[in-house]
Amino acid sequence: MTAPKAGAPLTARQAASCENATSPRSSCKCRCGGEHHGARRGGVRDLPEGDLHRPDDEDPKVKRARERDKAVQTRFALLAGKDPPE
Repeated sequence: MTAPKAGAPLTARQAASCENATSPRSSCKCRCGGEHHGARRGGVRDLPEGDLHRPDDEDPKVKRARERDKAVQTRFALLAGKDPPE
């Protein structure tokens, strides 16, 4: 099995799949390389910072889209003479 690089993005679904061993170790897409496969240590978002099964906080594409939406809302609010959202 080839494990992704230590800094590779990890979704909550991928982390939970490995943590709870819902898929075979050979098909794991996690950063741990099988070291923590099936560890069942609880919710992956509750794991400490730096843990290989802790998913990334937010996908960069989602973050950019959220920032873009906020900018558009602010622009429309200013054009309408209203206070921009916070």
